[in-house]
Amino acid sequence: MIHSRLFSGACSAALIAFAPAAQADITAREAWDSFKAYAEISGQNIEVGSESETGGTLRLSDVQVSILFPGGAARSELSSLSFSEQSDGSVAITLSPDYTITVNGEDVDGEKFDMRATLTHDGMNIIAAGEPEAVTWTYTADMLKLAMNMAATGGGGDADVTVDMSVADMAGSYAFAEGESADLSYDTITGAVRVDMTVSESDHGAQVRGSLAFDGMEFAAEGELPVTENPEDFARALFKAGSLTGAYRLGAGTFAINITDDGENFDLTGNSGGSEVNFAIQDGGFAYDTLTSNIDVTVASNAMPMPPVTVSLAEYGASLEMPMAQSDEPGDFGLGLRFVGLSVPEDLWRMFDPSQVLPRSPATFILDLSGKANWLFDIFDEDATEAMEEMDEMPGELHALTLDALQLSLGGAELTGSGAFTFDNNDLETFDGMPAPEGVINLSLNGGNGLLDKLVQLGYIQSQDAMGMRMMMGMFSVVAEGEDNLTSEIKVSKDGQVFANGQRLQ
Repeated sequence: MIHSRLFSGACSAALIAFAPAAQADITAREAWDSFKAYAEISGQNIEVGSESETGGTLRLSDVQVSILFPGGAARSELSSLSFSEQSDGSVAITLSPDYTITVNGEDVDGEKFDMRATLTHDGMNIIAAGEPEAVTWTYTADMLKLAMNMAATGGGGDADVTVDMSVADMAGSYAFAEGESADLSYDTITGAVRVDMTVSESDHGAQVRGSLAFDGMEFAAEGELPVTENPEDFARALFKAGSLTGAYRLGAGTFAINITDDGENFDLTGNSGGSEVNFAIQDGGFAYDTLTSNIDVTVASNAMPMPPVTVSLAEYGASLEMPMAQSDEPGDFGLGLRFVGLSVPEDLWRMFDPSQVLPRSPATFILDLSGKANWLFDIFDEDATEAMEEMDEMPGELHALTLDALQLSLGGAELTGSGAFTFDNNDLETFDGMPAPEGVINLSLNGGNGLLDKLVQLGYIQSQDAMGMRMMMGMFSVVAEGEDNLTSEIKVSKDGQVFANGQRLQ
């Protein structure tokens, strides 16, 4: 229940210690100044207990990095940090062997939490090089380990959380240059990654154990970050004038979750062939897409009247695009979902279709939407957001919506579709407060009547109900070429009339 902002703040504090190498002379003091400049851009505050500089080496002790977030604060502590000038003009950074992070506060529900983590490293090497205004850091580590403990209290009961994470064979680089904006680029590649977690609830004795492991990870990002005096203005400034694009990839992996509560046991295990995520913040908008392949998930429980069940999915994907800045001009938005090749074992099929009436072909659902829209208020202004929630007005305007792809394949039937609409935001009367649409959508259904027949045969639908469904399909569709094919064209005219295959409905 910790906000994502809290998580990013803690990670940001950790990265400043293991922060992310270019050639040119740079002094130890200049490397330290670049170190601090990035912290300030990230909204962090650095305090140093003592420092000394002799023979080209700057030594710092009791270094503390802190950051505030709504409802709490994160603080990290490094007992020693040194910057040593090298003969090639670069600077070598040496860290104390462990690094502590503490986070405390309360979430939006008022539940308090207190987290403490220790980050340790083996074989960590960090080099800073370049010019004072544009420093590049390269880093390698044989192993990183994170041990975290968190206590949470609230209306839902007290809970203790422990997390152990290890990352092997990490290597990467980080470049940071500050001017009117802060230009950065970042890339990292790792070997095997493993995470183990335990959540224990003291009131009822429930416990959750989980593990995650995958072959490796790659991450890369670059962007131009705005320089702001107030960290709270950073998000607004980033979407207004900054940019940040990146991607990360996870190798093949496995996961396991075990839940025990009052004598009941639930196990969820699985594996995947790898995942990829891409994101972009630019031109006042945000875009995100993810794709995971070859997923197998097995569910088992002593409360289930059946043996363990394994569900397989060839491909899962999701995408989101939307404008983030207030503007009178519409920006791009989009939404996508992909569930391709969903299959279940024959043992599960037999429970509701022992005679194999339905085909066992994998199911698929694909949805791809795009369009144009804009916000009428600043979504990063809390006062404006609260005021908009209290007003009976639309927070934004929808200008266009396109159905780029629709596919639903299930039980031997398949529904596909595409279409596009524009919207008149000056006409909120024709469709009862909704901007008046104008456009066409085309749908095609293959095998729909055959699926109804099979469901009647299995007893899941009564004959009279199936007849009513066929009559409804007949109102909105026409028979097309081929066996058991129906098509439908739904059109909305500019004056608000609605047609199905040329017949007026409204």
